[in-house]
Amino acid sequence: MKHVNYTTITLILIILVFVSCTIDGSFRGLYSYYKVTQKENPGFIQKPEQNLCSLPAPDSIVVYKINGHELRGCFKSQSLSLVYLWSPNCSAEVCIPPNYAQEYSNTRNVDLFVVANYYDYRKMTIDYKLNRPIFGINTEHYRTNLTDRYLKKFRNDLLDGETIDNESPRFLLFRSDSLIAFNSSIEGLNIN
Repeated sequence: MKHVNYTTITLILIILVFVSCTIDGSFRGLYSYYKVTQKENPGFIQKPEQNLCSLPAPDSIVVYKINGHELRGCFKSQSLSLVYLWSPNCSAEVCIPPNYAQEYSNTRNVDLFVVANYYDYRKMTIDYKLNRPIFGINTEHYRTNLTDRYLKKFRNDLLDGETIDNESPRFLLFRSDSLIAFNSSIEGLNIN
């Protein structure tokens, strides 16, 4: 019987994870890249000066940094609200372009809120034809630049402390301000 080298297998698995997350030679997803993106274009990331619930899609491409409590406040005035936790460089099947999520939401009379998990200036400046601006998580509010940490805090605020079985759903559906469904794919929500 041959001896299995678990160190080699583990190393191969780690390399596969890094390769699968590498797009165009850059690795994204572990950190927010807030400062890098802000440096590329200082006016690109902004704090909303008015009620973020009524912000229309801007004429120029801007990302508004928010926290989970601020976003949750928008759901009370909507019958159905869908939050898409979007990873700009993800290429998995469940990582759909924001414009597809918008089309899906429009046909089902759902109000869509696209929230980027991390900042990527190049991917976020594409004109996705959304009804609202793209939102980014306010890493300064959560006092961490590590995606996993601020995303958990954001989700906790968004869900008002409610826990869910799936630690990382991409899509969260609210009726008024109550979570009614969540899934890693938009089709898995079964919105009719």
